[in-house]
Amino acid sequence: MRLDDETHLILTRVGLVLISVGVIDIAVMIYCINNAIHYSSSFNIFSVALGILLLRGNLWAASVVRFFGALFLAGGIALIVFFPFVQPISLTLDEFRNASLVVLFIPLIILAVCFWATRELNGELVLAAFQSSGRTVSPLIFPVALGIGLVAAVSGVFIFT
Repeated sequence: MRLDDETHLILTRVGLVLISVGVIDIAVMIYCINNAIHYSSSFNIFSVALGILLLRGNLWAASVVRFFGALFLAGGIALIVFFPFVQPISLTLDEFRNASLVVLFIPLIILAVCFWATRELNGELVLAAFQSSGRTVSPLIFPVALGIGLVAAVSGVFIFT
């Protein structure tokens, strides 16, 4: 299926951002491995692969990014809400005091990228392209509920055990 220019531009823009974030994440991961620093990778090769597919105008990749962007965003916001119940506030404040600014801003940057990508891929042009290609356009309530539910379940395990 041929996409119109504006829809392809949206997919290209999101794809370039995902590739950039993925390459940066891979570089940081390699640096941390070489210097024996603990690092929990978040996007890496998946971001690069989906970004390449978006550059090629792949609507399947757009639906995957849209789904997981909403899931990660809802889960991240839910984590912020549940975090004070998982560990004592004094420990959280000590961790913030001892952490560098970069470590504090990385989760916020990830949430911002998830929000932006989900918003871009949930626009009228992309949703119209989904429909015209025969794809069903599902509302984002399921990934949002799943993200919140996963965080609530894991937090419940931590709180009540």
